Amino acid sequence: MAPLSLSIRRVTELTEEEVEATKALFSDAYKDHEFTSIVTGGDASLFGDFHMMCITAGLNAGQVYVAENGSKDIVGVAVWHPPEQAHPFDTPNVEAAVPILNSFFPKLRDEVKEWWMSFLPESVRLMSGQFSPEERFASWYLQELATAPAYQRQGVARALVDVVKKQAAAQGRVVTTQIASSEHDVAVFKKLGFTEIGEAVNFTGPAPEGKTFELSTCIVVPPAAHSEVN
Repeated sequence: MAPLSLSIRRVTELTEEEVEATKALFSDAYKDHEFTSIVTGGDASLFGDFHMMCITAGLNAGQVYVAENGSKDIVGVAVWHPPEQAHPFDTPNVEAAVPILNSFFPKLRDEVKEWWMSFLPESVRLMSGQFSPEERFASWYLQELATAPAYQRQGVARALVDVVKKQAAAQGRVVTTQIASSEHDVAVFKKLGFTEIGEAVNFTGPAPEGKTFELSTCIVVPPAAHSEVN
């Protein structure tokens, strides 16, 4: 197989065509993803909308990178929030996060909306338990990462992560993310250079299913900072 022709580009806006292509990419990449199913109330038609909400937050208050093949098709996406720039959901005030949810929230069942209002502050507490506010805002945070199924295991995700890991290393910054603690997700992020820290936290999804899941915090520590962390 010939090496994949791949380019990484930061985007500050997406055309309508790119929005639809990106939603389809996430829907395909996450079609069997338990966490995405839980947070959408099991409605597969909302998978793309959920992830597009996160991308929109990144376009407005973070950095979004796309991976493109030789034909300039988007085959991967990553959403990052840089140091000193608060993650839009990183607030104990749920009401402050509601405007970001508006593109997605109205499509949810009432019981799923209610669940989100309790899940958001709990998720923030997970991150707060691993990092002080100063440490949290001094790090890069990876919110979203996806590769089109046809392009998986060809270095797309690694390229999307490495573009920021290099910046973080040059700045002496830590890279963080939260992931669903499935065997698959943990294995993927370990291959990308992340290490789990602390203990995974258990959550119960919305009624009536009430499925349980775990979230873990993972980090990449720049080489110069290893001696301070260990």
